Amino acid sequence: MQPMAKLGNTKNTFGHDLTRLHKEVTTLTLLGYKLSQDQLHFLKYLDDLGAPDGRYQTIAAHSDGEFIFKLDELVWHIRRYCQFFPNRSLQGEDPIPGFQELQIEAVKNPKYDEDPMSFSIQNGELEEILKLPAGDESHEALVRINKYFGTGPRPPEPFQGFSNFTVPIHYLEWWDKQYHDMVSNYVKLPAYKEPT
Repeated sequence: MQPMAKLGNTKNTFGHDLTRLHKEVTTLTLLGYKLSQDQLHFLKYLDDLGAPDGRYQTIAAHSDGEFIFKLDELVWHIRRYCQFFPNRSLQGEDPIPGFQELQIEAVKNPKYDEDPMSFSIQNGELEEILKLPAGDESHEALVRINKYFGTGPRPPEPFQGFSNFTVPIHYLEWWDKQYHDMVSNYVKLPAYKEPT
């Protein structure tokens, strides 16, 4: 989302704040970029995980077996908008009225929500990987478990979902100021708080 957000803001003041990036991109009215409520909720979840407190495991976090599918869905939805939308044909010099808007509307076609594999970016890097032979390592890594990207329907790939839960060390009974100060010599931690 950063390249899209930079269209409206030349300074990169967003860092890893996905919620702020999303909000900025929605101000690009020509794009008409939107996320569903489920996607917004998941984006907020990712934002919380990616916040400094989440990255350094100072807050509790969890993920369920559906995490990877929700992430894929969100990434492939956002990716539709991450392309150049010219206002003229490639051979033309003069803008064609409505040309850019027509391309943007095509990206928002609901059929791509129902069948994400039917969408492709012209000359996209991932689309080039799809053209590689089916046994190619890059091709296999891209499409093997990714149900939102490929060349067409294929049998479902067995996928063992898993859950994960992280308990920050300062929640543990043995964590005290002595451990905090020792670990702080190697890792940036928030100020020590007495357990409650």
